[in-house]
Amino acid sequence: MAAGNEHLDRAIELYREEEHRAALIDPGVAALAISGPASWHLGFDERSRRRAAQALELAERIEKPYDVAFARDHAGMLYIALEEPDAVLAHAEALVSLSSDQHLPLFAAHGVMQRAWALARLGRDDEGLAELRRGLALLVETGERLGLGFYLSLLAEILAARGEASEARSVIDDALGAVPEERHDKPEILRRRGDLLVEADAAAAEESYREAIAVARQAGSIPPELRAATALERLFAAQRRGAEAG
Repeated sequence: MAAGNEHLDRAIELYREEEHRAALIDPGVAALAISGPASWHLGFDERSRRRAAQALELAERIEKPYDVAFARDHAGMLYIALEEPDAVLAHAEALVSLSSDQHLPLFAAHGVMQRAWALARLGRDDEGLAELRRGLALLVETGERLGLGFYLSLLAEILAARGEASEARSVIDDALGAVPEERHDKPEILRRRGDLLVEADAAAAEESYREAIAVARQAGSIPPELRAATALERLFAAQRRGAEAG
């Protein structure tokens, strides 16, 4: 993760706006937008927000709809990671509107799913659940599988919050199997799986948390490792309290 971020920094440093007018995807927008989530993985929250804002500012200045959609999409994913639903909702609604106007089906699907997560987190879980399922259907229609596991894990999160634990566990297993070669989202998916298993199978929950920690540590992804470690400690604390009560 750190090495990849260094390459992004170098790309941003070398970028010259006037030299890339004809590029299908502006490399400055791409590097800044990707650097947002990449910075978050390294534990740099403020830098991640700054990079997301810079990507959107550049994309809007050069007035290329695809670049604006790319920046919005990555900003939405970043703010999901930061767990800031109001920011996610703002970016997602703008992304859905732009993608509909410009006929960008993949970005439209992402925008619908990001908006769905934000709505659920803001207390509109019925609407969020329906929207996320609609967004997943839109994603499948594009033929793209990148990010499928991530969005399925958001569906599992919403189902769990509604008390639909059995379906949530089934969906999180689907998330892990959806695109097994993708590793950057895997620690968070494993952590969510652990959360879903705590009540049903504490040993399996522990295993899932430990795997999340190991995968995150191998990737150098700091917040997911800390979240999984915190969840594991909560599990141990609950077990100690149960043993003391018994």
